[in-house]
Amino acid sequence: MRIIRFFLMLTILVLAGCQNTQSNSAEELDDELSGDAYLAKEYIEEQGYEVAAFEGKGFTYTLTEELLKELPYRLDWNLPGNNPEKAMNKNVTVYTFIVRNHPLAHYNDGEQTAAEETVIAIHVAENEVVAGTSSPIFEIETDGGEIWNIHGEK
Repeated sequence: MRIIRFFLMLTILVLAGCQNTQSNSAEELDDELSGDAYLAKEYIEEQGYEVAAFEGKGFTYTLTEELLKELPYRLDWNLPGNNPEKAMNKNVTVYTFIVRNHPLAHYNDGEQTAAEETVIAIHVAENEVVAGTSSPIFEIETDGGEIWNIHGEK
């Protein structure tokens, strides 16, 4: 009987520890982010998505008419809701996050199935979110893939 109680207590402690770690992760993420990265995270949460992780600051570019003719910029900025006029001739920085409860989390094209999480890239210029893209994370790693707007629309 003592052994059963011991394992029961051990299980409860492990579960409590996991619960505490999950709540600290969100707090730690808030502490880790500042400036435009924090703005991007807040924007994602305002859209109704749960931020699971911050993947990092990607790259910075200056949006120009010439750049809009090149890949991947042409694809990103032609998505619904991404208006290049808001960022034209401005420095744009991309911040990447992993999110949960996104429409693409259940994406299945018949060949690939999403792995319950989605990558969202937020484009920020002059302290304003100017664009967002999303892409499902697949159960089997792939080379590249399609891109949708922040809400999983084309």
